[in-house]
Amino acid sequence: MSKAVQIRKTQVSDAPAICQLCADTVRRVNNRDYSSEQVEKWSGRLELVDRMETRLAEQSGLVATKGDDIAGVVTWTENGYLVLFYIHADHQGQGIGSQLMQHLIEGLSQGEEMASDVSITARPFFERFGFKLVVEQTVSIDGVAFTNYSMKLKTK
Repeated sequence: MSKAVQIRKTQVSDAPAICQLCADTVRRVNNRDYSSEQVEKWSGRLELVDRMETRLAEQSGLVATKGDDIAGVVTWTENGYLVLFYIHADHQGQGIGSQLMQHLIEGLSQGEEMASDVSITARPFFERFGFKLVVEQTVSIDGVAFTNYSMKLKTK
């Protein structure tokens, strides 16, 4: 019997588990769209617990849990910029990302926008929820270039 998904606000104490979830997801899922060098730079930055603690203290966030495990996370800034949106590799395809995104969208006011810089891997997921491509861009982490997409969602 599978455990029900619960959604709750993030807590600073979630930082180590969120770091592990994000880095593991990049290594196991995003590796199909990015090189091993890109994956290591990206995942390495996600493993910095002190940086994650600061992010969780300063941003709004939600985690999806199954039992005691954090299966997904989303964080965003006051102005509606999604910073993190990760679903653990072991929990993808189970509707957890859709539940988190729907929860976010339902909380928006009419005319309010959300934006994010989205990976090649995540772009189709964001498009399913009505996010539109603003621009394809190249970003750098420690001198390693990555392609991602600036995307926006505007509520009606």
